[in-house]
Amino acid sequence: MAKKKRTTRRRTFNEASVSSNSSTGFSKKTKLMAILIGLVLAIASAAGYYLATSAGGPNVVDIRIGDCVIKAEIADTPQLREIGLSGRKTLKAGHGMLFVFEFPNRANFWMKDTSIPLSIAFISTDGIILQIEQMTPFDLSLISSRYPVKYALEVNRDFFQENGITVGDAIDLTNVIERGN
Repeated sequence: MAKKKRTTRRRTFNEASVSSNSSTGFSKKTKLMAILIGLVLAIASAAGYYLATSAGGPNVVDIRIGDCVIKAEIADTPQLREIGLSGRKTLKAGHGMLFVFEFPNRANFWMKDTSIPLSIAFISTDGIILQIEQMTPFDLSLISSRYPVKYALEVNRDFFQENGITVGDAIDLTNVIERGN
C-alpha cells in the first residue's frame, strides 16, 4: 500500500480584515473610552478630596475649648492623617486640624512638607488635653505623645498660649462624636 502524502494547510488572513490593534484586541474607540473614563474618575476623586478637606466642607466641625471655638478639619483616615497640613502655605486664625485615631495610642507627628509653625495638643478619649508641644516647619524629628491619645489638634503656633488653653483643659468634642468619631 502506498502511503498518502499528508499536506498541511496554511491559514491565511486577509490583511484588510486585521486591524493594527489586533495585538491588544482593543479598538481605538475602546481605548479612547477607557482613557476618558479614567480621567473622569481621577477628576471626581480629586474633587471629592477637595470638598472633604476644604474649610466649610463636610469634614469641618466646630470644637469648643472654654470660650474658644476652633474650626477643625477632621483627619480620620490613614490617608488624611498622613497628609495632615502638609503642603499648605497658611492656616487661618481660629482654624486647625483634628486627628482622630481608631483607638488610643501613642501618636507620633513630624513636620515633613509643612511650612506653617504649629502647636499640637494631644487629647485623651474623654477630651482632656494631656500635652501641648510646639512644632517647627519642615522639622523631621518626631513629636510624640507621652500617653495614649485618641485625638491630636494642630493649630497655629502659640494659639493655645494666646487663648489661655493649657494641659488639663477639656475640649468639647460633641460635634466630633456626633459624626461617629
